[in-house]
Amino acid sequence: MTALLLSTFFFFSCVPEIETKDSEGPQAEQVVEDVSLITWATCSQMIDDHPCNFTLRDRFDDEVSLYDFIGSPIVLDLSTMWCAPCNIAADEVQEVQDSYSDDDLVYMTVLIENYNGEPPSVEDCRDWGEDHDIATAPILAGDRSLLSSNPVVGWPLTGWPTFYFIDAGMITRSVVRGFNAQLVEIEIEKIIAQN
Repeated sequence: MTALLLSTFFFFSCVPEIETKDSEGPQAEQVVEDVSLITWATCSQMIDDHPCNFTLRDRFDDEVSLYDFIGSPIVLDLSTMWCAPCNIAADEVQEVQDSYSDDDLVYMTVLIENYNGEPPSVEDCRDWGEDHDIATAPILAGDRSLLSSNPVVGWPLTGWPTFYFIDAGMITRSVVRGFNAQLVEIEIEKIIAQN
């Protein structure tokens, strides 16, 4: 119990880091209906690059790809079920997505671990949605294979939760480590303004 309290305190007491660049970066050539037709010279999880696509199972056991949402600004939330700040952030997911519905915001949660530190199941994703009253925002079952300290290979992550902000042209614009509702909203406003 003490470790959990210290972990929770650490996440809330530290100042979340933001990595961002002001340059315009590459632009998507066009929005296409069939994501298999998308080809970019490079992709990585670096700021100002196209993120590499992934396909995971959602809480309804359907395959969902990141590129399914080209044309919409995306908040990509990498979380675990055992993380207290991740749970606090999850309580706001539906409200945030609903607040930006006119902007077609997609608030996508990728769960990396369940309460036991194992890769989450479809059932875990379903429970996450029910526990946090998430009705329409995507919740996907991922695992640690999505993560890497090398952004060419995977998503860099140094704390839970980590939020990547991707504009409608499918360009990663910033990353926030740790949960701060005001900071998340500021970054959402920035990716919406990119349109």
